[in-house]
Formats: sequence, C-alpha cells, structure tokens
Amino acid sequence: MRRIGAAFAALVLALPSAASADERILHYWSDVAVQKDSSIKVTETIDVRAEHDQINHGIFRDFPTWYRGPHGSRVHVGFTFEGATLDGASAPATTEPVSGGIRIKIGDPVHSARGAGWRFTLHIFETGLSRDIRRCDRWRHIR
Repeated sequence: MRRIGAAFAALVLALPSAASADERILHYWSDVAVQKDSSIKVTETIDVRAEHDQINHGIFRDFPTWYRGPHGSRVHVGFTFEGATLDGASAPATTEPVSGGIRIKIGDPVHSARGAGWRFTLHIFETGLSRDIRRCDRWRHIR
C-alpha cells in the first residue's frame, strides 16, 4: 500500500510540471513597405517558445484576403507567399485556403523542430489595396 501511495504522490507532483508548458509567441515584428502601385511587401518575424506540448513541427498563420469594401461590397486582394525561414534557414512551408483567406503552415510536418526557441520569418506580397491608405479597410483586419 505504501508503494501505491508513493507512486501516486510522485504522479501528482509530476503533473503540474507537465501541465505548465509555456508555449507562446515571445515577440512579433511586422515590416510593411507600401509600394507606389499600392501593393505591399510584408516581412513578419515571429519568435516562439515551443516546449513540444502543442507546438512540435512549426506554426501556422492566417491572412485574410477578403474584406468588406465601401458600401458593404466584398473586396478581394491578391496574395503571394514568397517564402519562410526558421532560425535563418529556409523552412518548408505550404499554403491552403481557409474561410476568407489563406493559411500558411511553416515547419516540417514529419520531423519535430529542435530546441525551445524558434524564429520564423515570413515574406508575403499583397496587391489590390486602396491607393488612399486612410480609406483602406485592410489595416483593421491585421491579426
């Protein structure tokens, strides 16, 4: 009976450490360059702490491509994913449609990334934005 009690106590003491995985975004930077033709080049840098609890292979990022335009119309913007890096090296990445936009998945779906701290950098290009940036609804939808 003492062994069962000791095993149970060891299990209870181990649970808080396993349940307290601290996986989160540590830093997020977005460098947006508006071009003369109203297109934008965006470089996003995302520092992530991953303890292989929920985050094992990489991250995903959703970008809206449909917006509400003037008078309630729906406006679609062009979107091109130009690549991603993980800790400075080229990273496998895929895109897929999601409701209202595009999802980018960065990371190797088969192999787990190593280490706890990762830096992801995404390069995207968007077209079809308003020439009058003050009236562009896109800026209210950045996530």
